[in-house]
Amino acid sequence: MLFRSYVPPGVYRITADLNIVSTDSFAFSGAGSDVVSIVLSGTGFTNAGIFVDGSYRGKFSGFTLKGDGTEGAGAGALPYAFAITKTAGSFQNTSNNQATDISVQEFNWATGMLMGDISGTLQNDDTGISKCIVSGLGNAGFGFSTKWLVGIQFGDGTSGNQYNHTITDTSVAQCQNGVKALDSSFTWRGGEFAANAIDFNLAPTGPVSIYDIQSQVSGRFLSSTAGGSPMAGPINLTGIAFIPGVSINADGKWINITQGAAVIKLDTVKCYAIGGAA
Repeated sequence: MLFRSYVPPGVYRITADLNIVSTDSFAFSGAGSDVVSIVLSGTGFTNAGIFVDGSYRGKFSGFTLKGDGTEGAGAGALPYAFAITKTAGSFQNTSNNQATDISVQEFNWATGMLMGDISGTLQNDDTGISKCIVSGLGNAGFGFSTKWLVGIQFGDGTSGNQYNHTITDTSVAQCQNGVKALDSSFTWRGGEFAANAIDFNLAPTGPVSIYDIQSQVSGRFLSSTAGGSPMAGPINLTGIAFIPGVSINADGKWINITQGAAVIKLDTVKCYAIGGAA
């Protein structure tokens, strides 16, 4: 049975983490990201605006997260705006969750959306993300320090069952790392990236497939340069159009893989010159 919490159109103010803990088949359903705004206010936050800790077959949809200019975790940025995770404090494994029609705007967060664990090698797999938007307020040449460091993060940098995420028609803009995968794997199809320092940062990761993406004025499309274990691979890039701006990385590389992968496959991948010529 699906247990549903419906949020009708309106503007809602929260002053601390909205925690959803140890649930099975729970739905948090807003009327739509265009008509439901959840506004974070004040410095009483700890982990995230919405913090899902231990969720099996959950559905989260139809709302926009924004701030009022006072929001934070004490004096600092929120670690996450929206997180689906698993900590030792929850008894439910995190698997088969869906995030749909969620907009994360450019308020005081370090990571917009997390699909991974924050406390070690716990389960967090098979998340589906569809028609979501995450936007910071930086650009490819911005001096990032505490805010808008990662748009969407998969995994936590440790081994564990944190794999097989599927993303469709989702866009990320104006972050230091549009997408970061840390010991995780995903398939991404559709959406638009813009003005990120790096669109996809894999450090290291398992199999990754990216299809049908247009990126504009980002500094680099894909990077994997971190030390440690090599990527399991393969990496598959298909139907990619990268349109750089003046803040393209100084070395001129729009794909930079130094860590190595089992197989790298490129199919219909195009980088345009600054100004638009292919």
